[in-house]
Amino acid sequence: MTAGRYARKILVTIVLGIAGFVIGILGLIPTWILARERLRSRRPIRRVLGFDSPHGIEIIVTTSYTGISKVGPPDQPRALRSLIPSGDLAGAAELCAMLARGYPSRPFIITPSAFPQDDRRKDQILVGGPVHNPYTRTLICATRADSDSSTQIVFDADERYIRLGQKEWGPKLDLNFDKNIPQRDYAVILLTRISRFGIKQRVVAIGGLTTYGTHAAAQFLSHELPQVCGELDQKVSPDLCLLIHARLVNGQPYDLRVLHWIPVAEIGARD
Repeated sequence: MTAGRYARKILVTIVLGIAGFVIGILGLIPTWILARERLRSRRPIRRVLGFDSPHGIEIIVTTSYTGISKVGPPDQPRALRSLIPSGDLAGAAELCAMLARGYPSRPFIITPSAFPQDDRRKDQILVGGPVHNPYTRTLICATRADSDSSTQIVFDADERYIRLGQKEWGPKLDLNFDKNIPQRDYAVILLTRISRFGIKQRVVAIGGLTTYGTHAAAQFLSHELPQVCGELDQKVSPDLCLLIHARLVNGQPYDLRVLHWIPVAEIGARD
């Protein structure tokens, strides 16, 4: 082989090697872009929720009824059943999808309010308003009669009355029912911390005047909360309560908007 042919062979090898390297880099670009977008989508919701417990997240969902199953041999024990309202269940599904995106390596569980683990070491999401969810009721006043001028949040679904700070809505808010399904609803989203036996626990509570409003609150939290908190300059682990209004079509939430919000102080122990 002549010196010229040998040099050309070396040059071709170098060129092919560079071309392979460039193609490999170009092939990684879509993967890099996808990974970057996933990281970017996680950051806003993580900053707002402020969940940092290594023990995971517990979703405590309202139990509307607990009873013994009618299925099984009559002379043998039957299973205890806990029923969850449809909107609360749909809301829990929304929250699970959000947590899977925002906290892919963080374990989370769903428990009914009748039999929760209620582990103070875990961050918590309470699904369901204070009338039916006893854990939400420890953070939000459920009846106007039990409130006074110092009560920050009153969410009375029985009277359809709401108070945030000094602003009031109702009583007897019109939800525009059609065949027992509301065409509009109101819901609260509370983000706070509580102190339990010396442990600071991050708690988020959502609830509507009806179960459809609870679903709307979960949807808002999962998709719109980071942007709204950014607009309110409350981007990092805020302590606040939002009141939202939802238009409902066939029981599904649309046109979600914030009516009012207030900052809240750290809420005391729930023991």
